[in-house]
This record gives sequence, C-alpha cells and structure tokens, in this order.
Amino acid sequence: MDPQLDLEPVRAAFLAETDEDLRTVEQALLQLEKTPDGREPVAVVFRKFHTLKGNASALGLEKLSALAHRLEDLLDRLRSGREPVSAALVTFLLQTVDAVRGSLPAAAAGRDEITPAAEKLQAQVASGRLTADEGSSTGRAAGAGPEAEASRTLRVEVSRLDTLLSVTSEIAVARGRLELLIREQGTPEIAGAYRGLERLLGEMHRCVSVARMVPVTPLLQLYDRLVRDLALEQGKRARLVVFGEGVEADNSVVEQLRAPLTHMVRNAVDHGLETPPAREASGKDPTGEVRLTARQEGSEVVVEVEDDGAGLDRRRILERARVLGIDTDALTSQRAVDRLIFSQGLSTSGYVTGTSGRGVGLDVVLRHVDALGGAVEVESEAGRGTRFTLRLPVTLAAIEGLLARLGEASVVIPMAGVVRCVELPPEAAREAADGVLNLDGQAIPYARLRGTFCPGADGGSRGDAAREIAVIVEKGHDRFGLAVDQLVGRAQVVVKAPGRFFKGLPAVSGLTILGDGRVAPVLNVAGLLQQHQRRGGAEAVQQPAEGQP
Repeated sequence: MDPQLDLEPVRAAFLAETDEDLRTVEQALLQLEKTPDGREPVAVVFRKFHTLKGNASALGLEKLSALAHRLEDLLDRLRSGREPVSAALVTFLLQTVDAVRGSLPAAAAGRDEITPAAEKLQAQVASGRLTADEGSSTGRAAGAGPEAEASRTLRVEVSRLDTLLSVTSEIAVARGRLELLIREQGTPEIAGAYRGLERLLGEMHRCVSVARMVPVTPLLQLYDRLVRDLALEQGKRARLVVFGEGVEADNSVVEQLRAPLTHMVRNAVDHGLETPPAREASGKDPTGEVRLTARQEGSEVVVEVEDDGAGLDRRRILERARVLGIDTDALTSQRAVDRLIFSQGLSTSGYVTGTSGRGVGLDVVLRHVDALGGAVEVESEAGRGTRFTLRLPVTLAAIEGLLARLGEASVVIPMAGVVRCVELPPEAAREAADGVLNLDGQAIPYARLRGTFCPGADGGSRGDAAREIAVIVEKGHDRFGLAVDQLVGRAQVVVKAPGRFFKGLPAVSGLTILGDGRVAPVLNVAGLLQQHQRRGGAEAVQQPAEGQP
C-alpha cells in the first residue's frame, strides 16, 4: 500500500459503515429471537459479518477480520440447521456485536487490536462452547470512546450536506412551479428578474452537488494490501494496478461502492489468478495482475475489475447451477452462463476458506449495484482472464431524464443509456403484451410500462387511438425497449427516496416532483430489464421479431 496514502477518510468511512451494519445486525438478531425459524435474519447477519471481514482485512485489521470469520463459521451452522437458535445463542451474538463495537476505537487509530472481551468470544466460537456472559449488557458498548464518536461526527457532517442538497432540490422544484406561473401571468420585467434568479439557483445547486463529490482513486488504492495478503495466503503472487486519477463521484456512491469492490477483488485473487507454477506453465508472468480502472462516461462512473488469470470455469459454473436447481438448458450463450456467477448461493470453490466457498459474494455485488440503479457485466476468456464492469450514476441526487406519459401518469427514464426512440408499428400498438421489435435487423425485446405502472388500464394496450413509442436503452451488452404513450421531453430532475409505496420495487430507483407539482417515479432501467427477463423476456429474443418472417 502506498505509504503516502491518507487512510483517515477511509477509516472514517469504514467506522461509519460498520456502525450502521452493527445496528442492522442487532435488529436482525432481535427479530431472530422472536422467530427462531426465520431464515432471513440469519442471512442478514451473515452478510454483514462477511462484509466486515472483507473491509477489515482491506485495512490491515486482521484480528477484527479473523473475529468476523469465526462468527461466519457459527452463522453458517445456523444457516444449515446444525446449530439450533436459542435465546442464549442470540444473547451471545448480541455480545459479539458489543465486542466488535468495543474494538472500533483501535481501528479508528489504525491499530490491529481487538478487546479482551472480543478475544474471549472468539475463543468460545472456535471451541464450540458458547456461553453468554450474564454480567455483560447488550447494547452499545461502553468502551466506544471518543474515537467512535469522531466517526459519527463525520456522519453528522455528511447528513448536514444532505440536508442542504435537499433544500436546494426543493428550491429547484419551486423554481419550476414559479416558471409556469410567470409564463402564464408574469410581465416581461418579472420574467427578466426570474431569469437572473434562475441562474443563481442553478449555480447554488451545482455547487452543493460538487461539494459532495469525492475522488474514487483512494478507494481503489485501498485494495493494494488486500490483494497482497490474499495472494500470500494462497501461495500466489499478485500486484494491484490502479488507473483513474481525477475521477470523482458522489460521496454516497463511493461509500456504497466499497462492498461490491471488496467482493470482486477477493474473487479475482481467489478464483481468477493461478499459482506461479501454473502461470509459468502457461507462459505467463508468475506474478498475476489485478487492475482497477475508473473513468467517467457522461453521467456514469465506470469501474472495471480485471485479472489476467485463468478465466471462468464455465463447466464448473453449470455444475454448481444445476445443484442449486437453476435451469441451464435455456442458456444460449457464454455470456448467459457467465452471469450465473451472480446467482445467490453459487460458489465454484470446492471447500470453505477465509475468502470463498460459502456462496456469498457476487450475488452481493449484484444486489448493491441494483440498489444504486447501475449495471454490472462480466466478460471472460479462457486462459486470458476475467473483467467485471460496473456502471453507476455519478450522483444519486440529480439526473437528466426523459419525461414520458403513460395515460395520465408520468415517469422519468434516466438519459444515461438511452440509445434512441422509435415508434412501434401499428400492429404492435394494438397488442397488450410485451414483444420484440425489429430495429435495423436486430431483435430488441420491449416491455410496456403501462403494464407495470397502470396494470388496470386496458391490459396495457392503447388500442387503435395512437401509436406507442419505444425508448431503446442499453445496459452493458443488453438493449431493451420501454414502450410509453408519449414523450414530453428532457428535464433535469431531483431524485428523492422512493418512499414506502415504491421501496423495494426493482423498477423504481426514486421519485421526483415535476414543475406542476405532480410526483413521478424515476425508473431503474437495470431492474426493469431483469424483471422483464424473469417474466420470460429473455426467451422472446429467440422468437422472430415483429415484421420478420
């Protein structure tokens, strides 16, 4: 790791994320105590400790990483039913949460230490003799001193910046309403004054957005130590190469990029790179290379994780997929086989180690990327290596969108990835179902958004009254059409949290308030594509496109 790298902001981000994850673990454990047969609480706790293990190891906190790994062993027994859930066990796990919290001040100072209480609990897990300390209270550890408070101070500062951005966003919405009133009722003098105010408000919103931008490179450089340690542990030789100086993204995007990057880097070293003898036998440099590259493309930040290893073992992937009950007969391309590695529970490792074998990893990557409204692709060539490509929005606060109408409702399609807009043929407009469009000789599947957002409106069809328009979007190697009734135009929109009615829906990444005061959902194109494929859209590609014989 570069000795000149300033790790203070990285440690602060680690402490803030770990504190948040520990709160989630506590809630999941309390839910598990109420529903001992529940599988989801155990899965949540397992994922959080798995992430803690990777993040701690990346920072050189090996003792904290080892503690998380021991807890994974225990939770794995819970998942498989080999360890029964009891109130005493839940108490023990809650005390491990306290022990981890108590070790965070040392982590804040960069010391590879855990508390004596944490060491005692780790030894109990290793021996299999779990006894909760009756004299220890669950809840926030008393030892979380000034250093832990400092990490929360960073959180407070970021939340204040979030509040400022929210206020400027509300001003942008009010500005749109005022513009409508001036257009209808205003005088030339008022219109001129408004234009000056509009420029100032736009500049203020831009400044607040820029203030949230942080460089991506320090996060990428953080994995130097992780690559080195994993390679030594497995008898391999590896180096990390980082490209992307000057690339910036919103602080919230960079924070949420940490977990998927950790899983992909570990996967590159563990599954991708070969041992030195194997590499020499193939005519390669005995030292493998992992490359992390960041670049900005329009309103997206693109991050690539690439190794020069053996490539994906597609035969092994198919074997494991069949064991999990995944139908592999319908897969018609190598790329479709490669994407199976994102399936939950799929691992090609034959045994459990500190880095692999539990079936947790790349499915977490897909979950994080989907939550950000991004996309992830994988390309692999036997003997040459594997490359993962993540495409994420530069900012989650404001985007340029394409405003469309579905009857009386409005939706916003992010401009990032929009390729072109075409009218559906008349015969297609009379259909209610999704279909396939012949576009320059290429079969493009499309979905009717009326069927998703207006399911009761004529079965999703508009009949003979007018033609529909298909907005062709591109995510990775996939092209996909979104059929709408009408396009209104492009607009800069402020994205807000989806709210309780849309939360958890893969088709919606957020909400925005339009200039006339109406609320419109901001679409998650990647989520819509996956939703369509699950409904059978992937098979539709194999059928003749409309207008083809």
